[in-house]
Amino acid sequence: MTGRPHVLLSAAVSLDGHLDDTGPDRLMLSGPEDFERVDALRADSDAILVGANTLRSDDSRLLVASAERRAERVRRGLPEHPLKVTVTASGGLASHLRLWHSGGDKLVFTVDATADALRDRLGGLAEVVSTGPVIDWGALLDELGRRGVRRLMVEGGQTVHTQLVAGDLADEIQLAVAPVLVGDAAAPRFLGTAEYPGGPASRMRLLGADVVGDVVLLRLAPKDREPEDAAPEDVLRTGDAGGVPPEDAAPGGAAPGGVPSEGAAPEGSASGDAAPEDTASGDAAPDDPSPEDDAPTDGPPEGSRPR
Repeated sequence: MTGRPHVLLSAAVSLDGHLDDTGPDRLMLSGPEDFERVDALRADSDAILVGANTLRSDDSRLLVASAERRAERVRRGLPEHPLKVTVTASGGLASHLRLWHSGGDKLVFTVDATADALRDRLGGLAEVVSTGPVIDWGALLDELGRRGVRRLMVEGGQTVHTQLVAGDLADEIQLAVAPVLVGDAAAPRFLGTAEYPGGPASRMRLLGADVVGDVVLLRLAPKDREPEDAAPEDVLRTGDAGGVPPEDAAPGGAAPGGVPSEGAAPEGSASGDAAPEDTASGDAAPDDPSPEDDAPTDGPPEGSRPR
């Protein structure tokens, strides 16, 4: 059996940890530079996954916006766009959503109770796969691995991100932190309440911190945790995984050059690639994000609403 893909969670948040506010329009957290980085992340991914609520509320397309990046994928023998994946326990996905009618293959993971009805509704617009009586993230990742997906970019939303981190299934987090304060307890957050591996005493390893436009990109390794009594110098690093000595780091803690060597690639951290509409969201049941918790991860360069 092929191994599971590398799971990269991508999101943009305010300084107080929110993915969005509670207004009618999406709060724009990232700028052009970060959208470019996110688009590159998408182009470097084999599949992009979002919660079902994002599709319902944002009508995402999950496209690679750059024609050059699409052409490069084709030169490498890949389809123009990564595989587009969504997850729903309710099966409440309409056939008119733009995702089904845009480029790239589409795959929907659902549960036994709704699989047949969803197949009938979507027809040949997307392949529908059940993970059993409930959404089983392990089975989902195993199936993607069998299909040759080596790098999975997850664009949200809150419930999807929370379940993957709580299940110790996320290999990397790219988080774009914007100089914005939301200040609304009802606004969605990047992660919700859960029993996370290691608890609050466990520190994730910081792989890099870089300035991208007016946001700070943090890259973290959730599975590579520091012991509770780790010295600060063993935890706080800048630059690549190996760390950059303080004297070599740029002012403000940014790695030399301002953008991580790998950061400009896959577009995971901030949000999507098209536009705020392609951002992920989702919450509610472990398997199917609910509309009220569906918060965009970040504003992709291509098609989402401004955020």
